[in-house]
Amino acid sequence: MASAVASYLLRSRTHAIAVQGGYGLVALAGAGLLAQIPSLATMLLCLSGLPLALVTLRRGAGEGALVGLGGGLGTALVVGLVLGNPLMGVLLGLSLGFSLWGPLWLAAIVLRRHREQGLALCVLAVTTVLTSTGMGIGTADLAAIWHQVPVAQRPKGVDETVFVAAMELATVHFGAWILCGLEIALLWARRWQAELVFPGGFEREFLALRLPLWFLALVVGAALLALLPWADPRPEVLAILLVVLCCFLFQGVAAAHGLALRRPLSRWWLAALYGTLIFAVPVALPFLAALGIADLVLDLRGLRRQVGAGPDAGDPDAGDPGAGDDGAGGGPGDVGPVNR
Repeated sequence: MASAVASYLLRSRTHAIAVQGGYGLVALAGAGLLAQIPSLATMLLCLSGLPLALVTLRRGAGEGALVGLGGGLGTALVVGLVLGNPLMGVLLGLSLGFSLWGPLWLAAIVLRRHREQGLALCVLAVTTVLTSTGMGIGTADLAAIWHQVPVAQRPKGVDETVFVAAMELATVHFGAWILCGLEIALLWARRWQAELVFPGGFEREFLALRLPLWFLALVVGAALLALLPWADPRPEVLAILLVVLCCFLFQGVAAAHGLALRRPLSRWWLAALYGTLIFAVPVALPFLAALGIADLVLDLRGLRRQVGAGPDAGDPDAGDPGAGDDGAGGGPGDVGPVNR
């Protein structure tokens, strides 16, 4: 099923634009239905950029930009017609395109050029921080903003104090939800691409996911600003800390898979890990983030020792004789089996 959808997307630019527009409409409709669950609504909006990411990975930045612009324009027109307000449709299309599809497009370009999941994740982290801060997390008084929401627009039966506290918490978590949604969309698109041209390539690349060592400084700095007893952390500091921890969460997941393969451990161990991640996020997030940090500092998977050890060590795309020859809009940076 996945390969069929991916093949249809890559059949022509028109197909890709149509699917991207459809994904955008479904995401907006679903987000409206899930408005009471902002985490799921946000991640659904992020996943709507999956076609754009796949086209960018496969065809390049220019083709991906055309698909994003075409899909965003189609989404805006349909939403404007349905709402009877063309301006609202344009605003929704622009917000979806620039705040979510734009960062995903940039990360896909980086992943296509450099074949490093960790570097692409850093791009998503930086753009997410800028996007979420621009959407109001950096506002001095979030409580005052949520107090101004009319009673008719609040959930029925919810006390005002509870509502304001919940929305403040959701706003601080907004950046983390965006990052997780965009990274899942990027990984999903990369897997589709690998299934089409190089089965097994995605697993090797994901197992090599590793953030740069300097990224750890962001954790230390944000944690000091947020946790020191004499500090008065602003909401954006907590938001940045959560975004950075979510980056290490993905490295922790990659490290868990790598360690499970090396031991080897039972698949049920990974199943339990994902179950905890889904149903007990407050428990799984610190554990996996700590595992990711430990892997970065202590090199638990031995990735540093594999550098320069040959085509089979740490570089899932090295040694491929057909690298870069995709015949379909590839450029000089389009190298490796996964990018063909």
